[in-house]
Amino acid sequence: MPLQERLREIAEKIADEQGATLIDVEVKGDSSGALFLIYADTDAGITLGECVEMSRAIQDEVDMEDGFPQRYRLEVSSPGLTRPLTTDFQLKKNMGKTVSVRYMDEQGKTQKISGDLAGFTPESLDIKLKDGLLRSLDRINVKSIKIKLQW
Repeated sequence: MPLQERLREIAEKIADEQGATLIDVEVKGDSSGALFLIYADTDAGITLGECVEMSRAIQDEVDMEDGFPQRYRLEVSSPGLTRPLTTDFQLKKNMGKTVSVRYMDEQGKTQKISGDLAGFTPESLDIKLKDGLLRSLDRINVKSIKIKLQW
């Protein structure tokens, strides 16, 4: 099993045990100095203490298994405001917030719209535009969804 998949399995199991939701797993670097990035969240927002607890539990599991690099760095954090929303958990948590969406139009060109996240299904994403109109996008055509920071 590829390293990233195994790390995702470990992180997901531990996140579930600790009442969190695994958002994403990234593996960077190589066997001489790997970096494992774990992003998790909770309904109330993940705390530093929860990240530390999760990091220790994941590290214990990784250290006991063969196939992981001897030298690695592990970081567990919230996804933050600048990372794309990729899971239904994140979409649900951010309902009503202003988002910026990049998507492919019918001609295959990348477009961008902003508005309030009004709803979603496994197939579609609903954005309420400034003028009050509701725009529905096929999720298969959505490239990224990010929280639009208000200044």
